[in-house]
Amino acid sequence: MGKRELELLNTIFNIAQKTGFPLIVIDKVFKNTRNNFYLKLNTPSNPKVSNTFHGALSYVPRLSEKLKTILKSNNVNVGIKSNPPLRKMLNRKLDPVLNSERNGIYKIPLTLSDNNNKQLFYIGLTKRKFSIRLKEHKNDIRFGRQTTALSRLHSKENIAINFEKARIIIPYHNFNEAALAETIEIIDYDNLAINDRVSTYLPRIWQSLLFGDRQCPANIPLQP
Repeated sequence: MGKRELELLNTIFNIAQKTGFPLIVIDKVFKNTRNNFYLKLNTPSNPKVSNTFHGALSYVPRLSEKLKTILKSNNVNVGIKSNPPLRKMLNRKLDPVLNSERNGIYKIPLTLSDNNNKQLFYIGLTKRKFSIRLKEHKNDIRFGRQTTALSRLHSKENIAINFEKARIIIPYHNFNEAALAETIEIIDYDNLAINDRVSTYLPRIWQSLLFGDRQCPANIPLQP
């Protein structure tokens, strides 16, 4: 890789880091780009073929297209590869059929009877079977254990918890991805989510891209 190309990549790396993109995503993108540069550099050249470099970048919203434009102006053509885990986290999910044997991010609806039956929601995350976590919520309410926002709100007469409509909305893949997905869901429901906490930090650039100026709940440890 030439000095000019290396300086260009380092500049882009610094910009991405300062704007709040997770380091694990940035490192993966630029590691793949550097590897493609070195591969082309060590491949015997064909005098009939142009010296344009080719490579691939994992898709990152807003960032990938800017990188592609900058690299193209420096004789580097890149394709954008899909990033399934990231796409799943950023896409809104429709309610799938309840599967009590699965784990993941779940939603429990509530009805506010003194406000025209307004619908509220509790968003949670479980690594165990959903049926087990649901039973724990019910037992917390039964024995008066105010361990979550859900059990604390049950003491109010105008709140009805609709356990029969509880759903897994995003399946569990790994802890970091699930914690981030749960945080995004809580913020996306805005004032309709009764949660008083989120489970992980959401970078400022993600907050701006996904929710504009909306404020995030405080970042405190994950609920069980």
